[in-house]
Amino acid sequence: MNLTAKRKMCITICLVIATCLLAAFPVTGSGTPENEGAKVKIGYVCKIKTMDWFLNEEQGIKDFCAMNDDCEYIGGIDADMDMEVFIAGVEELITKGANALALVVPNPVIGPTISKIAYSSNVKMVTIDDRFQDGDGKYIPHIGMDGVQAGQIAGENAVKYMQENGFDKADDGSVHIYSMAIDQLPACKDRNDGFEEVIKENLKNWNWERDYTRLDYGTGSAAVENAANSAAQVMQANPDVKVWIVYGCDDSSAVGATIAMKERNISTDSISIPQNGSSPVITEWEKGNPYIKFSITQYAWVHGWLGAQKLYNGIVNGEAPELITYSPAIAITPEDAKKMYPDGKVTLGRPADMDKMIENKEAGKYYRLEDVKPDFEY
Repeated sequence: MNLTAKRKMCITICLVIATCLLAAFPVTGSGTPENEGAKVKIGYVCKIKTMDWFLNEEQGIKDFCAMNDDCEYIGGIDADMDMEVFIAGVEELITKGANALALVVPNPVIGPTISKIAYSSNVKMVTIDDRFQDGDGKYIPHIGMDGVQAGQIAGENAVKYMQENGFDKADDGSVHIYSMAIDQLPACKDRNDGFEEVIKENLKNWNWERDYTRLDYGTGSAAVENAANSAAQVMQANPDVKVWIVYGCDDSSAVGATIAMKERNISTDSISIPQNGSSPVITEWEKGNPYIKFSITQYAWVHGWLGAQKLYNGIVNGEAPELITYSPAIAITPEDAKKMYPDGKVTLGRPADMDKMIENKEAGKYYRLEDVKPDFEY
């Protein structure tokens, strides 16, 4: 199946997932009380809210509430990868009146603590991007990417690139596959697992002991710098490698890898594949980065909208939300990105006329994702 066919298939799957969801939830856009009598009051606590991926998730929540009555967006808090700040943010939003929380945790180990706080205040939760369990080992209803599928798409495209250039036949240690992981984060581990599964299935004669590295690069607010330093160490340890095939479980890792490549004048036949395709990658493409030839991406805005939907249906309609809702990933090139984001603003799925739809919405109507017809075709 070619890339275009896979993209269309992924788009179809995403729309089917969205249509089948029965959960719906509204959010206001200002962070100030615009609907004092709202039944649903949503807060968003995020591990790194300043990144445009998460800003678009937040925008999805805001837009859902702006389109639907009986919903207010209380506001968002940036934990900046600090677990104590995250927990304090949950408590702060509940104090402000939130009865529903959309959560992107820096580490799932704080799940039981967060759940205890929310349960004691009768607050509904959904997780986005990164799943976690409560103190009894039960997962919180979740919206996010199918990490394994995203990694598989990256693997398929990596294998195709290697085959087209004859790198799959290298048997002298000159080509090295490097999987940059954060295995402590389940979402990242799934992506690297999917990538590894596909390349091992398709490169039967590869010397995995010599010509393959999977290594956690670390995370935090200096993620790109950490990734660049980690990649530099791996490349330093393999001085005879001429071509690197790198997969990063997020944008920071892949961008960091290209910094290490540039510093060492690595051949531009090398490739660094990011997962997410948000501003760091778009910026690199605008600068002409020759190593990032394509990116694996998804629609963050949709994650936020669907998270709000789940919360709304749980509170207003008393419906038990589906435990997990995955949206598929697609591969995009720099040319695709120019079509998706013609003004340079990375919207990650938000319909171009969303503001107009909010202005012209019908009072009392319940708007689901399919009602606003997000433009996945580009």
